[in-house]
Amino acid sequence: MTNTTRRDFLQKAALGTAALLAYPPARVLGANDRLRVGMIGVGNRGQDLLKEIMAVPNTQLVAIADVYSRRHDEAKKMAPGIATFNDHRRLLDVKDLDAVIVASPLHTHARHFIDTLAAGKDLYSEKTMTWSIPEADQCMAAAKESGRVIQIGLQWESSGTLADARKWIKDGIVGKVTQVNSWMSRNTPHGKGQWVRAVPSDCTAQNVNWSAFLNGRPDRPFDPFRLINWRLFWEFSGGNVTENAVHQFAWIMSALDLPLPSAAYMSGGVFSEKDGREVPDTIAITLD
Repeated sequence: MTNTTRRDFLQKAALGTAALLAYPPARVLGANDRLRVGMIGVGNRGQDLLKEIMAVPNTQLVAIADVYSRRHDEAKKMAPGIATFNDHRRLLDVKDLDAVIVASPLHTHARHFIDTLAAGKDLYSEKTMTWSIPEADQCMAAAKESGRVIQIGLQWESSGTLADARKWIKDGIVGKVTQVNSWMSRNTPHGKGQWVRAVPSDCTAQNVNWSAFLNGRPDRPFDPFRLINWRLFWEFSGGNVTENAVHQFAWIMSALDLPLPSAAYMSGGVFSEKDGREVPDTIAITLD
């Protein structure tokens, strides 16, 4: 049987993860030990990660937390016997939990990040790390004080995507790079909705911990469309910048060994999808 350390787990837990901070593991697992893992947020992306976790040697998924009970049932089908909670704090109370995977909506990342470290657990969190810059500062401070193993999931960084291009840059084949153009288009068939997901019939107030989802946002009646399509609204999301462009930014900066941009400009708007969304359906970004 293969030995697995906490660090090994966090490196293998998903298709591509990028190290944000690395600290010595609190303990090394022996051949007969298992890393006990919990997950906060098991929607579409969370369930992808769940499948990856299940394939990591010497690793046991013991509990999940999600505000929507439907996700509990879906996760149990994939990992029978796990405990389920609608409050992430109850998951963090689980005895002998070693590490936590966070794949919750962006506006809750900081709370789940900080609470996980405060509970003494190692952490893998999906990108983008936080919804706001002040939250990022808080998370960085908590990370430095925690002594835990922490990673932020940036799949392009470590999945091998564009590995040939990275090598060409490193070997000098490309020459001096002075400008990079990158783009992404989501060519969903007309009428199917760009970046919009259908609301299940069981997405009701009775089946959702709505206050936990709001996470300090102004209280309002339960809104199933906003719950399922949180990416479309500024109070929960950064739009395509934090959902998709972040992958391109991170890869370019890493491959070219660039410092943080000194200036940024973005234009865009809702030009196509008149479905009540707030975030732009089309954007153009320039970083200097």
